[in-house]
Amino acid sequence: MNLVENEESKDEVKTVSADSINGDAELFKKSLKENNYSVSFYFEYSKNGMNNMENFAYANATLDDDTSKSMLQRFIYTFKESKVNKNQIQKFDILKNNRDTIYYLNKNERANSKSLVKKLEDDNFVPSEDLTVLGNLENVKGAIAKVCIGTNSPYYLFMKVDNFNAFKKKRLSSGFMGNLTNDGVEKLDDNHLYFGIKNNISFYYSQGVYIINTHSDFEKMLFLSSEYDAVAKDNIKHLKTDFSNVFKNIDEIDKGLEGKSSSIFTRMMARISLDSLKERFNEENIQQTFNDIDKEIINNKKFHDSFKGLDIDKKDLTITYSEEGKFGFAALLSDRPARTILLKRDFLE
Repeated sequence: MNLVENEESKDEVKTVSADSINGDAELFKKSLKENNYSVSFYFEYSKNGMNNMENFAYANATLDDDTSKSMLQRFIYTFKESKVNKNQIQKFDILKNNRDTIYYLNKNERANSKSLVKKLEDDNFVPSEDLTVLGNLENVKGAIAKVCIGTNSPYYLFMKVDNFNAFKKKRLSSGFMGNLTNDGVEKLDDNHLYFGIKNNISFYYSQGVYIINTHSDFEKMLFLSSEYDAVAKDNIKHLKTDFSNVFKNIDEIDKGLEGKSSSIFTRMMARISLDSLKERFNEENIQQTFNDIDKEIINNKKFHDSFKGLDIDKKDLTITYSEEGKFGFAALLSDRPARTILLKRDFLE
């Protein structure tokens, strides 16, 4: 459930690398110099305060020329060559948020990432022309700038938005403060609602791929927490019905989705591959799977603390779930240690 089948041909999805990101930045520089661009600006918000993709909406805002220009300048600043070249470029992982890393995600790999693009590109899914729908900004998830350069496919730039009280408390060397009228963004005065946008881009979308500078903003604007929750619950349902002969006490696992540390556990459960588990625990492979778990994980001192409380019975070929061992259980099923073993690295990622 967590993956969406790729409906897009390979030649329509660009390959992500430092060179491709630097190429995008060079295109923005050239378009600024030649004044060959247009910018549409939107506020993303959730209808009725409901944080899921079904309630995604956006409102159109007019911009002055200087603010339009600043959208491209923000992109160039965020993805300047010196930064991109020293960063790692890695595929998006819901369990990783490393510094000095730029992540990427094919739009078709998650339900919400695909749905957002579909909505933005749908001529029948139109933005509101009245910014009063934003209220006091509490339901605003961020800002979106659609940048069109010549005949190239459009770029969608996503940025974090703060209201005035939150923005003024932060020490920012740049960025801008603006106010909202009923239809646009204008200079500051004393009669409108203030908002702030930092001087960088949280992430952008182009040619089938998201390029992610700020992991948390990406998850917020795509309502990924609600998607993780739905996927985790669906995976747990299948663990109960499809693996009842392997996983004991599995009915207790629902408690892990509640209370302290539930967010981390939910992410781990959303990350597991049911197809992989079916292969590993089928009649032909189950004995070898338990042999590998015992040899490479349970008896590996470097994994001891990570799998404390995990009850594995090699004779009966069962794994018993417990509250104490829930993170080890989730890590085992999400194949995190197995992947490191394959790379001959004896630690849990």
